[in-house]
Amino acid sequence: MEQLTISSKLDGFMLLDGIDTVTADTIKGRAVFNRTPVYTGLEAMAQLGALHVRRQIDFKAHAFLLKVIQCRLPGVARLDGRYLLQAARSSHSRRAYTYVIRARGPRGIVIDGDFLFACVDYDNAFQETALQNHYETLFTCLQNATAKN
Repeated sequence: MEQLTISSKLDGFMLLDGIDTVTADTIKGRAVFNRTPVYTGLEAMAQLGALHVRRQIDFKAHAFLLKVIQCRLPGVARLDGRYLLQAARSSHSRRAYTYVIRARGPRGIVIDGDFLFACVDYDNAFQETALQNHYETLFTCLQNATAKN
């Protein structure tokens, strides 16, 4: 069987530069892109939404993007500059959360859509001891990064 390697050519996987505000239903953050493919902006939006879900459940389960329900993408191939990201929870159940997420850049809102996130209990594949601490620390660091800028 052949091995398939997929690489984004990025140095790090976390695309958010900071979290600006958090409420029970919303989260606002930012990311800076330098001639970055549009799908990278979509990933940053998914990261922001998943972090909000994790915080809402006190980091007690693994949260992930299940589906992009609908999304409007810009008519450009690359993102360039500072983007403000805003996710607003539109509905939720115990295991599923939907959000409207927008990315506003130098030319206004360039990406917006409806995203569906799911939660699963930690298990052998998603180990609580590693993931819970990782995401709590990451969330705190992103909030502190905002305070310093």
